[in-house]
Amino acid sequence: MTSVDRRFPHRPKMEADHGLLLLLLFVLLCLGGMPGRALADDTEAPRLLDDKEATAVLERIKASQEGIKTIIASFTEERNITALARPLTFAGQVYAEPEDFLFLRYEEPLRHIMQMSGDNVLFFVEGSDTADMVDLAGARQQGQRPDLFNWSPVDFQGKVYELADGYLLTDQQAAESGRQVRVVIDKENLVVRSLQMEDDSGDETIITLHNVRLNREIPAEIRHYSLPHGVRIHKMNQ
Repeated sequence: MTSVDRRFPHRPKMEADHGLLLLLLFVLLCLGGMPGRALADDTEAPRLLDDKEATAVLERIKASQEGIKTIIASFTEERNITALARPLTFAGQVYAEPEDFLFLRYEEPLRHIMQMSGDNVLFFVEGSDTADMVDLAGARQQGQRPDLFNWSPVDFQGKVYELADGYLLTDQQAAESGRQVRVVIDKENLVVRSLQMEDDSGDETIITLHNVRLNREIPAEIRHYSLPHGVRIHKMNQ
């Protein structure tokens, strides 16, 4: 039986796995793009780029990655879960240093954090006496998610569409696994604006980034975050 957090009854412990997936998706976002539905203000129909045009766009994204040292942004996240009558809406801040450091501070409706540093991912809900930690090294060794941390736009397999003020990427490998994952990238600065993920059960997650700031110093309290005194760490897969 799945255990449930009494402070947040619709949030079962198994959601740590879902949270990990979202965290990994953010890693891809911070690396410059990945497989979003076109934004509502895009009035023109998406235009499918031919191979030459798509390659040029992906090479621009790859070049832009090299100049990105840190990303700080606000985000909203909407989860439409088939078992629930209403969508779940979250908001918070993301701090990232591509490939090495990622910190998500959820502010609404429940204050909690997800932090990735190296191979470790930490989950902590404010007020809890325990925090969960997941080791990603084992998943890599077993061949799971092999490209998450070394994703290259040049190696992207999928379709690239041009929008009025952005690009829409749809990932072929995700589609083959029964999941739709799409991302909208800003045409001017090549920063991700939104991501949509839908699995074969019909559950959908939409993440939108706001007020994106590149190459700003990550605050020390985020960079060197430590759990409150007395909090125990539960190692989930070690």
